[in-house]
Amino acid sequence: MRKQIGEKDIKFIDVKLLKFDPQNPRVPKSLQGQTSEKKIMEYMLTYGNIIELMYSIAELGYSSAEPLLVAKEKRGDNYIVVEGNRRLAALKVLNNPAIAESKKEIIKEITINAENIPRKIPCIEYDDREDILDYLGFRHITGVKDWGPLEKATYLNELYEKHKENNDNATYHRLAEMIGSKADYVRRLHMAYKLYLVASKANFYGLKEVDKNNISFSWIIVALGRKEIQKYIGLDQNYSISTLNEEKFGKFFNWLFSGLVKESRNIGQLAEVIASDEAIKRLENGDSLEEALLFSNEPEKTFTQLLIKAKRQLELATSAAYKLENTSDYSFIYNLLGELGKEIRGVKGVIDGLYKSEEKNDDEMMKEFLEFKKWKERNEQH
Repeated sequence: MRKQIGEKDIKFIDVKLLKFDPQNPRVPKSLQGQTSEKKIMEYMLTYGNIIELMYSIAELGYSSAEPLLVAKEKRGDNYIVVEGNRRLAALKVLNNPAIAESKKEIIKEITINAENIPRKIPCIEYDDREDILDYLGFRHITGVKDWGPLEKATYLNELYEKHKENNDNATYHRLAEMIGSKADYVRRLHMAYKLYLVASKANFYGLKEVDKNNISFSWIIVALGRKEIQKYIGLDQNYSISTLNEEKFGKFFNWLFSGLVKESRNIGQLAEVIASDEAIKRLENGDSLEEALLFSNEPEKTFTQLLIKAKRQLELATSAAYKLENTSDYSFIYNLLGELGKEIRGVKGVIDGLYKSEEKNDDEMMKEFLEFKKWKERNEQH
């Protein structure tokens, strides 16, 4: 008798042997039947929200609880992924960033900082594609949805309460075996759920845009992977909530969900800021994350990134200038160019001063930066 979905055994298959489904009904007709991985990849990167998925896998790994459903090709050693093509795209780019022709900078950042780049992927194999279609029809047409991170964490907490032992390590290892994951990830997911309950009890610290139905719970999981954040809110290496500093956690929760953090990759920047008392003061005074980074432990890196960003914007402005024809606002443009010139000369003056005196300490460097900022504010008032 043929095995049902839940009875199939999981096997681990090299990502290189996994191929996109050429009959995937969720891609445009122009791509159906397409065998070029690059074309499918570009579509996925543009419309499939692959970047966020890559961040999640790179940070947390790939759980055996979400196996890909595959059917082996009739010839050769490859497998067609009938269910899980978006996850496959994220896994392929993580393993081979060169396959992507767009979003290269973000992809490079993710792969360089990745804690996990899974190569052997949990899969369930079927004899042919048609064997999976009934299941997919029920799941995608009737409307059964994948569990989100918060739903998974809620279920995990129920398992924890049911199976907890005197030794937490033993409990988390047992739960990891039950759901096909790693003990460290299970512990972090459970801790994120406990922190969610703390925030919920505090009415999400007054944030109107956050409630139990509208919260990026995965951001809490990602944040707990940063030691700077763990230390700031008072967690030890075992994620024990007994040591939580609730006042600092409240501040952190506000920074995370009040709009300061725009996307999950900004959480690493928030961690850098939290590691610096001076940078934290800037956040508390209402500075943006980008501004607070200037006062963190890595101001040189942030300063360089801001210059690169400004250069790119000016390059775009130069290209746009060639398309100008008649405009009645030349005076505004000239004044704006004059202000930009002053900004550039001001920054150059500060840098010249820094390099002329090699014996200056960090306090003197910061003093000069603040003097430049005052000069900038005076110019903006005129």
